[in-house]
This record gives sequence, C-alpha cells and structure tokens, in this order.
Amino acid sequence: MAKMGRAQVMQAEAAGIKPSVLMNPILLKPTNDVGSQVIVNGEAIGNMKATDYFAYKK
Repeated sequence: MAKMGRAQVMQAEAAGIKPSVLMNPILLKPTNDVGSQVIVNGEAIGNMKATDYFAYKK
C-alpha cells in the first residue's frame, strides 16, 4: 500500500476524487529533531538526516 500524507487524503476526499501519491510525490515524515522518513511516490526509501536528504535529492 502506498504511503500518503493525511492532508492529501483529506483534500482528495473533500474534492470528491481518489487520492493519489502524485498529489505529494515527496513526503517527509519527521522521525526526530534532525531526521525524517523519506517517501518517494508512495514508497518509503529510508530515514535520513536533513543533511543526508539534501545530498541525496536531485
């Protein structure tokens, strides 16, 4: 199952459309003060510190 932000699911429901990972293709879910779980197109790719994420992203 694809992971999505709650806000995007609620917005889709309010608009009467099916939620899609394309509504928020890059989702960062904070795990602590310096890192987040990185989710790309609904698939978790791992936990990263902010500095690691900035080096990773294209």
